Amino acid sequence: MSLITYSEFRGVPAPITDEPNRFTIIRLDCPLDSSTHDLEVMTERLIEQNYGVLLPRETSWWFKRTDAPIGSDSKSERDFFQMVSEYVRSTGPKRLALLGGEAALRMAFCDPVRFPIVATWDGLLDFHELHGQGTDLDRIFERKEQARQETAILRIRPDRSPSAIWFGCSDDSPRYQGHDRLHEKLSAVGVPHQFVCTQQLPIDELLDFFVSHERKKALRLL
Repeated sequence: MSLITYSEFRGVPAPITDEPNRFTIIRLDCPLDSSTHDLEVMTERLIEQNYGVLLPRETSWWFKRTDAPIGSDSKSERDFFQMVSEYVRSTGPKRLALLGGEAALRMAFCDPVRFPIVATWDGLLDFHELHGQGTDLDRIFERKEQARQETAILRIRPDRSPSAIWFGCSDDSPRYQGHDRLHEKLSAVGVPHQFVCTQQLPIDELLDFFVSHERKKALRLL
């Protein structure tokens, strides 16, 4: 298990420049994500703006549990952070951000210092509701409540959260309720965030989100 560049994986042009203030973005796709096409388009736009984008070689749920069945869905949160640490050790200090589905939010809430910027679109935030419906979740968790304990919303810590959080979905998405619940929880505990509800992924708005917060973070380092 390792991280590879999106350019290497998809055969698209690599970033032209290596700007020192640019974040390297790790994209985490989860099983049953419905936003893969949108994230592909977003990734290509990021590369056009000279961001580096990395992907794990395997798709995974990236749960904290370590007793899951053997297979691609058994990679744990520990494996993810070890993979990132090994990448940083081999390439030098990196400023990292996360893009993807539910797991991207969950990992950012777990380590907001390493991942101060996170954005997701149409993530499966209430994945525990699928328990008992014949998905891989039935093999990973014995009960729905066990799955619920792994959701991103239960990783929120008001005193230790990413500085820039963006998430959204369409208003007719079956995943809207989970996004609205996350929005309510973050608002209640005073964590700044952007919740966008629109029919399609607003590519330009999300790109502006990355660019503006990257610049703010760079200015703080001066």
